[in-house]
Amino acid sequence: MSSAADLLSRHLFGRIPVAPTAPADSSCTIRSMDGLPPVRRQRPGLHRHPATEITPAMRSLNCPSVRGAGVPEPGTQMKPEIAALWADALESGKYKRGARRLKDRLGRHSAVGVLCEVHRSLHPAMRDLQPEGASYLGESALLPRVVLAWAGLDLFASQGPEIAIKSKLTRQWRSFAVDVHDFMGASWPEIARAMRSQI
Repeated sequence: MSSAADLLSRHLFGRIPVAPTAPADSSCTIRSMDGLPPVRRQRPGLHRHPATEITPAMRSLNCPSVRGAGVPEPGTQMKPEIAALWADALESGKYKRGARRLKDRLGRHSAVGVLCEVHRSLHPAMRDLQPEGASYLGESALLPRVVLAWAGLDLFASQGPEIAIKSKLTRQWRSFAVDVHDFMGASWPEIARAMRSQI
């Protein structure tokens, strides 16, 4: 005896719908380019690279997900030794994370403001960062040209270098300038780990 749904379907479409048959094994196997063992994809249709499940944020720049995010080759954006000093300062706990200025009235810094503090600490003749007006060497929110030249960054790029961070929502890699990460939800330790492995 036909159900009400079958009768309605026959009335509307002229036939009873047939339930699709799923294969016995609908999952597939994907392999990591980082030397990890292959893992099974649990949800058909949603491809995730195994590197996105690794902590810390970055293991290898050979991961196609990271290359696809637009990360430049290591050593091409800034001096690696300065990037390492910057990463150490971000993780030191010495600086409070702030808003859109290099340094604000509450003594908080942006990520690029911390790089300015590293520059000032290595050049004692420079004035301290100011909480108002031109915070450091004539700039209040962007990197001064003197700091860009010292760090080996592009003089026409007033923001920090490009790094890739995995989105906590989509679990996909996204590439942004370091100072933009202050608004993208990435923590300073995450930024520091990415700088150590990508720059």
